[in-house]
Amino acid sequence: MRTAGTAPRMRGVTLIELMTVVAVIGILSAIAVPAYTNYVVRVNRTDAKRGLLDYSSRLERCFTRGNNYLLKEAGSADSCLTLPEDNAEKTYTFSGVIAANSYTLTATPINGQTRDTKCKAFTVTQTGAQGVTGPSDPHKCWEGRD
Repeated sequence: MRTAGTAPRMRGVTLIELMTVVAVIGILSAIAVPAYTNYVVRVNRTDAKRGLLDYSSRLERCFTRGNNYLLKEAGSADSCLTLPEDNAEKTYTFSGVIAANSYTLTATPINGQTRDTKCKAFTVTQTGAQGVTGPSDPHKCWEGRD
């Protein structure tokens, strides 16, 4: 029931309230999206490290059995020279230079992983030396602290 002299009450959202909500969402997005993107880049580095260490361990098994990195594993159809397949997410491609007594394996970023400016390509050698290309300390990249 309406009394005389009172204006009808308006219901709904004003333009100022709507613009305030849009501004808050914009500010939160400006903070959250880059943080999430950086997190995904750091997590994808695990694919490179896992692939390199897996392949390195296969090469070491071959060397233990035949004193040579170029031999086939005994009783296996796989050659020690068979590089791991690129990971399903296609964030790294693997390559290697393998000789009878040495090797250098490399995981190079591709696709979205090229945004990684700190720890670019990962490398590992027969001595166990772990390296990266990029401005960051290799130990921090390999330990996941960068």
